[in-house]
Amino acid sequence: SKKKNRYIFLDNSVHELTIPYSEDRLFYWLEILQPNVFFVPDFWEDKTQSIVSARKWIQYKDNYPNTQFTAVVQANSLGEAMECYQTYRDLGYEKIAFSYGASYYNEIYPHPNKDFGKALGRLQVISTLRKENIINDFHSVHLLGCSIPTEFFWYKDMPFIDSIDTSNPVMAALEG
Repeated sequence: SKKKNRYIFLDNSVHELTIPYSEDRLFYWLEILQPNVFFVPDFWEDKTQSIVSARKWIQYKDNYPNTQFTAVVQANSLGEAMECYQTYRDLGYEKIAFSYGASYYNEIYPHPNKDFGKALGRLQVISTLRKENIINDFHSVHLLGCSIPTEFFWYKDMPFIDSIDTSNPVMAALEG
């Protein structure tokens, strides 16, 4: 893929594994793949541990000048998401990601269909951060995954969202 000049994301797999991939293996793959984007280890719905990890990993950024280190917002509420996002910006992260499956999205947008509620909850979180000027049009945001692919269309007027991905087809196959 690198030889074909493809854009490469290296994810820490917290969503798939429930814990981040081991640090020594992440360093190994950083060297081998030299990805365009690397998602530093985060901890599912744990703002504090994710910030601690982001603080640790930002120190390695200069060792990989062609890789954009990216932190993932983890939270249990809108307030925590705001704090997490702002802390990452203060730490020097230029690109920040939002996962699709956080439980608190369903609290923000309750809906009988949990997947639909999560999609609209993430949209509400990002829209609120933009309204509060925590995110602006010159920031760089990545959307990690989706439950409903049409969700990506809802962001068409948000120029700060510059990349998206989803492992859902792979996970659906693995889960049978």
